[in-house]
Amino acid sequence: MTKLDKPLKNINILLGVASLAFFVFAYIVFTNLRPKMIKFEDISTSEENLLTAVGLGLLLCLVFYALTVFRIATYLKNAKEITLFYLALVFGGVLALLFVFGDVA
Repeated sequence: MTKLDKPLKNINILLGVASLAFFVFAYIVFTNLRPKMIKFEDISTSEENLLTAVGLGLLLCLVFYALTVFRIATYLKNAKEITLFYLALVFGGVLALLFVFGDVA
């Protein structure tokens, strides 16, 4: 493999943990804001800043998913044998990216 594999692996793990923490944060924010959103009440400046933080967290997730798909594609490019498991892994990664950033309702 290349010299970048180990640093990319560490960055990917760090981004994965940060993405999980972001999803917990976003869940808490939206749980607290849900009553106001249902009643169409105005939100305060601090709540608006929390929503901005949720948006930045989505960008963090986008970087994580892009790096993950890149690493999987690099692995498959250099793999001697491609099994059904690795193809399912690629499909699952792309599907997860679409579910998070698409409007799947």
